[in-house]
Amino acid sequence: KAAKDEGVFTAVRRYDPMKTPLNNFVFEQCTSKYLDEIIRIQSETLANLPSSDILRENTPEMLEECLCPPHFTIGAWYEGKLAAFSILYYPHDDRENLAISLKGLDISGLSTANSKLCIVREEFRGNGLQYNLGLIIERHAVSRGTKLICATASPYNQYSINNILRLGYAYNRTLTKYGYKRNLYYKFI
Repeated sequence: KAAKDEGVFTAVRRYDPMKTPLNNFVFEQCTSKYLDEIIRIQSETLANLPSSDILRENTPEMLEECLCPPHFTIGAWYEGKLAAFSILYYPHDDRENLAISLKGLDISGLSTANSKLCIVREEFRGNGLQYNLGLIIERHAVSRGTKLICATASPYNQYSINNILRLGYAYNRTLTKYGYKRNLYYKFI
């Protein structure tokens, strides 16, 4: 589980072995002053993917929106360097609302959010950051009264799928979203 203490978040390591001990990372909420670094991390990641359909490129405007309430972006720093970030997004239109794409579930009256994006810089992969950042955004969503979180992942991104499933999300279906084939997952919280 993750906890917040005076603005600094802590995470609990769940899976070993880790390259770097999790307690060597500092977890803090990202603000708009980190926009350029988040854009840089996204660009680095997109440039090194084996296929362009694994990750959708978010516009600078969308990433800037994610750094402002009601949305929540949490970062993990290692020795002053932003190693990873994860975004909890509260959709305000149908295009971004993943919950309306769920099949066979009654979501009427539920407050929903999207686990929108998590990127871990290549040199920090294998440290459990995606999983632990997921725990932190879930805890934040619970504190806001959110009852359902949805997430998508490329069917070709097994690492993200494994983390989503470890976090307790359930698979709903595969669909075309954002112009790409995506698995849709959900979790009642």
